Amino acid sequence: MILASDGSTTVLLEALVGEELKLEVRDQETRPARTLEPRIRLLLDLTPEFSVLVRRSALCTPDGRDVSRNLVVARYRTHKLHAVFTSRTEPIGQGLMRLGLSRARRVVGTGVTDWDATVCAYKAYVVLDGHDPVAYIHERFNPSIVPCGQEVRA
Repeated sequence: MILASDGSTTVLLEALVGEELKLEVRDQETRPARTLEPRIRLLLDLTPEFSVLVRRSALCTPDGRDVSRNLVVARYRTHKLHAVFTSRTEPIGQGLMRLGLSRARRVVGTGVTDWDATVCAYKAYVVLDGHDPVAYIHERFNPSIVPCGQEVRA
C-alpha cells in the first residue's frame, strides 16, 4: 500500500508504526540543478542553471529509530509551498495538510535499493501544484518496518 499510494506517506507510516514520527533534517542546501541526475531535472522541468533545494532527511520514531530516509529536491523559487519543503520540524505531508492543501503526487518509481548493507523498498514521486512539478521525493523504507520481500545476495 505504501508503494502504490499517491497520498501522504507520513500518515501511512505513522499508522504502520502506531506513533507520531518526527522529522530529522540531516542536510539541506541550495544548489544549481546541473548537479542533479538528468532524470530529476527532466521530471521537475529544470534548466541546468535553475536553483533547487536539496534535502536529505529521515522520519524517525520518538526514540530515534529511522522509519524512512528521504531525498527531497524542490524547485527553489518564491512559491507558496517553499516553507513546507524547507521546514526542519514538520514532515512535508503534515505541512501540506496543515495548510489545507492536497497536492497530487505522481509516483515515478518503486523497487528495491540499499539500507545499511541490506535491501529495502523505495518509492519516488513528484509533488504537483496543478500540473506544475514542484518537488521530487525519493523515500527509502526501513526493511524491518516495511518488508520488501527481497533477500541480500552475497
